[in-house]
Amino acid sequence: MATLQRADAALAGFLDRPRGGVAISEQPVRRPLGLTARCAVAWWHTLDGPSPAVAPFMADVLRRAGLATTEPHGSGYVFFAAPPAEQSDTRFRIAPAAGGAGWDLVDEFTGARVRTYDDREWAQGTSLT
Repeated sequence: MATLQRADAALAGFLDRPRGGVAISEQPVRRPLGLTARCAVAWWHTLDGPSPAVAPFMADVLRRAGLATTEPHGSGYVFFAAPPAEQSDTRFRIAPAAGGAGWDLVDEFTGARVRTYDDREWAQGTSLT
């Protein structure tokens, strides 16, 4: 819960507007092999849904507050977590896609799926570490 409070305090500078505002929650995220995990996520909500235009700015604020962030490709969501006490050599890993065919690139810090690839070799060649 401390992570959500830390994010809420960091994002307090984003004032709610009549057409949008900050939302923070924990959401279930599908993981490989049908497992689910709860991940903290923030987004700028609008009448049309989460705003991908605001996500990079929110991610920057969360990183400055000392949180690890993931912005899935083309998404308006920013997944965040307290960074692990011990840094791993590999932050991102490839796993069978939770949503069906393909391969997911998963952020080990936040648990978020960054992107899904059709080709395993292409996915393994992706360098986001």
